[in-house]
Amino acid sequence: MTETKLLNFDVDHVSTDTVTVEQSEFGTTANGKRVHRYRLSNGHGMTVDLLTYGAIIQSIRVPDKNGQLDDVTLGFDTVSEYENFNNAYFGAVVGRVANRISRASFTLDGTLYQLDANEGSNHIHGGLIGWSKVVWQATVIEGGVRMSLVSPDGDQGYPGEVQINATYYLTDDCQLILRMTAVNRFKPTPINPTNHAYFNLAGAGSESMAGHLVSIFADYYLPNTEERVPTGVKAPVADTVFDLTQPTSLVDALSTFNSSFETFGNYFCLRGPDGKRLAARLEHPPSGRTLEVWTNQPGLVFYSGFALELDMKMGTKKGKDGRTYNRHSALCLETHNYPDAINQPSFPDSVLREGSTYDHIVWYKFSSK
Repeated sequence: MTETKLLNFDVDHVSTDTVTVEQSEFGTTANGKRVHRYRLSNGHGMTVDLLTYGAIIQSIRVPDKNGQLDDVTLGFDTVSEYENFNNAYFGAVVGRVANRISRASFTLDGTLYQLDANEGSNHIHGGLIGWSKVVWQATVIEGGVRMSLVSPDGDQGYPGEVQINATYYLTDDCQLILRMTAVNRFKPTPINPTNHAYFNLAGAGSESMAGHLVSIFADYYLPNTEERVPTGVKAPVADTVFDLTQPTSLVDALSTFNSSFETFGNYFCLRGPDGKRLAARLEHPPSGRTLEVWTNQPGLVFYSGFALELDMKMGTKKGKDGRTYNRHSALCLETHNYPDAINQPSFPDSVLREGSTYDHIVWYKFSSK
């Protein structure tokens, strides 16, 4: 048996015996850099397509209860669409810091750093040319692909040089595992990346999330300001729409908000001690598909895709296979540290110092019944 040990979890040995990796050309960026696609396949027919542009998950095809395969994540068919219209960060690794940094600035060790203000007055998802907008180097490994990138000192305003690896594994039992590691050189820097995949277990391009049940195993969440930056307060989910500790109809939950400007886009603080823990479960009983998200991070952002239709109209484009992506037609479960932690003294530390290593893992466990 081939086994891959991750993050020193002694119980987490995964088999990749049936997994194959195929490489193909996907296209060329506007500045002439070639983009490759890597297809991971296992013995159950599950396939995952990965792009070196943005370390993107382009496609995840998994069987339903009848063995029928369908793509359950959103994306585009060409490099140019990802370059020009990926306002929604479909499937990309975003960093150095996911989510928002308030006022696009922070002070670290007495020095003020100014970042790209690429969402109003705030900084989001690593800046104008963050990790989601560059070509990574790829290496085939047993059961997967390792994507690598060097983010230089001053990149998008961040201090320090960061060397990042995003390693994707596919297992025989239909787990897609992403491990992100980073090493800092020269200067301390905040680091808090995530993967921004959108999921719809009925199939990418389904008009809504009707029929889906969502569970998030968190007793607290972070309320946001009108600019969707955390206020700094941890609030209990009990007796609020944010109580998703039991399987909840996503359509019913969304209907409880008072206006179209209110919806899920908040950070949930997970239960349990540090280490691997169950963060969320997404179920689609009509197809029998289930997705469990496990992580070693303290929480995740649950984004309900409320701006999807707007993001697509900005590009006047459709997604893969000409499919239209409507508002609330897919959701994100983005594992990472607390948003804006660099500016919130009460939040867990997000600073990676010289010689230290950042280590983030997320397990996407697919099944059908």
